[in-house]
Amino acid sequence: MTRRSFVLATGPAGLVPAAGPLSEHGFWDYTTPGAGGMEAFEKPDYLALLDDMAAARMNSLLICPKWSTTGYQSRLPYLDQQPSNKVIRSGNELLRWALAEAAKRGIKTWLSAFVTGSISDHIS
Repeated sequence: MTRRSFVLATGPAGLVPAAGPLSEHGFWDYTTPGAGGMEAFEKPDYLALLDDMAAARMNSLLICPKWSTTGYQSRLPYLDQQPSNKVIRSGNELLRWALAEAAKRGIKTWLSAFVTGSISDHIS
């Protein structure tokens, strides 16, 4: 697949191919325990991913921790803070380190989160 064949958008005619090279392309991870994503990564795994991305001239990394089964340590008491999660165990140092390593390679980083329930159920 060439960069010109990446899908840019959808429209009335269906999928619309990009008119030219995308200014940003990369890797997206939906981090949630048991999904097989980056929740099991350690520093060597992040380095391998980032080096592969840089070699492929990818310039964007999105890490999306699932809100109720977080892939980061939080002070919110109602979140599921699984001690087996390596980022949680590191006090988020591993995630901050991985983001810094991406920046060293010129890879833009994005964080996203999904809320999958009613927060009002947990706040009094």
